Amino acid sequence: MKLTEPIWRTVGARETQVDLADDAASVGAVLDELARLHPKFGEEIYGGPGEGDYHYSLFLNDQIVNIARRDEFRVQEGDEIFILLPVAGGDSC
Repeated sequence: MKLTEPIWRTVGARETQVDLADDAASVGAVLDELARLHPKFGEEIYGGPGEGDYHYSLFLNDQIVNIARRDEFRVQEGDEIFILLPVAGGDSC
């Protein structure tokens, strides 16, 4: 799993690995396990201002994953999850 600013600071590394017993685990299970291991990660990834609000974008390999539907996406060994904070720009000149 690759993490960008500022969420990587919650686990102390820009890259981490999550090992699960289930060979057909969901993206949600991976995130939940990381949140269990690093509670600040859970607060940050799931802590939008309202129910169903999420600050981060999530990708499984090259496919965007809606965090609200994270349990619908299955991961296999070798898959990569990438979490980033989207950037919104200002005015163009």
